Amino acid sequence: MDLSRNFLRGQVPSYLSELKNMEFLSLSGNNFSGDVPIDLAALQNQTALLLDNNKFYEETPAATSPPVSSVLDGNISLVTEVTIDVNPFAEHAELFTVSGTMISKRVLEEENSSSGSGGLGTTEIAAIASASAVIVILLVAITLCICLRKCKLRPSSPSFSRREVKVFDNVDIGAPLTYETVVRATGNFTASNCIGTGGFGATYRAEIAPGVLVAIKRLAIGKQHGDKEFQAEVKILGQCRHPNLVTLLGYHLKTHATTDVAGTFGYVAPEYAMTCRVSDKADVYSFGVVLLELISDKKALDPSFSPYGNGFNIVTWAVKLIQRGRVREFFIEGLWEKAPHDDLIQFLNLAVQCTAESVSSRPTMKNVVRCLRELRPPSY
Repeated sequence: MDLSRNFLRGQVPSYLSELKNMEFLSLSGNNFSGDVPIDLAALQNQTALLLDNNKFYEETPAATSPPVSSVLDGNISLVTEVTIDVNPFAEHAELFTVSGTMISKRVLEEENSSSGSGGLGTTEIAAIASASAVIVILLVAITLCICLRKCKLRPSSPSFSRREVKVFDNVDIGAPLTYETVVRATGNFTASNCIGTGGFGATYRAEIAPGVLVAIKRLAIGKQHGDKEFQAEVKILGQCRHPNLVTLLGYHLKTHATTDVAGTFGYVAPEYAMTCRVSDKADVYSFGVVLLELISDKKALDPSFSPYGNGFNIVTWAVKLIQRGRVREFFIEGLWEKAPHDDLIQFLNLAVQCTAESVSSRPTMKNVVRCLRELRPPSY
């Protein structure tokens, strides 16, 4: 007979001992109280009596109640298994021998009487859950702190795979010049290493090796046009050698983000501003603007041009004065009186021709150099 875990309470009914043919009886996991029903073990055919997880002897037995050992003694000759553990036996929790059979009584002295199942109570479960949650939170916090610390210690650097600095053949600075070296030497182009900015981008100081200082020009990123023109011009600049020119050691062209040749407003050729295409005639235009600045003492976008409205620059001012026959007003004060007028006018016309709006109307740089040499005084 299996009556376990049915929430039964009170004393074990005495009529159960009248079931003479019962071989198995389980009263486990109920709320039975009172004396241990030892008479059930005296049944002739009984082989197993399970009484665990109840409340037998929940209160201190009366003085007239016989001890557990004496009640069991001589009554369990046929029973091979008797379990009376997880009951509040208090002082009766001992090992003893009955008819040659060792019976163990495991006692829960502080059982939660409200549960009735011998398991953990609500308080214990809540305490264990709270402790587990605290441990998990501490582990997560420690893991996050370690990860954040590693991220701070690890320097942020871009991927250097397949990034190459093209160094010119005739350049030797005594140290390898690679993209990785440049990025590290400039601190990933930090502001503290920036030594100047302009229309073409920023310039950075980089110590490639001990005692080897170079200047890195990072061009402003624009639209994806003019890759071939840029590389062609850079290669030409790399061949230039002059005491007044900084030697170009090499260059790097980032893929998928072309380093367009940018320029300062007022110096950029009109066709480049509209199409972003670079040509040698765009350089001629910029050079012509510089010539106009030299003889007028005005900037390409001089503040004195503001009354004329937007779009008015030194080029339009020169053309306007030539058309009105007032070329003398263009030159620096005192220059008109000291230099030959014909030479000054030819110089002005050459500069205006260099800044012509039509690309085909501009001379080549070779012709510009030839004209300037012709205007040079004989003493030079």
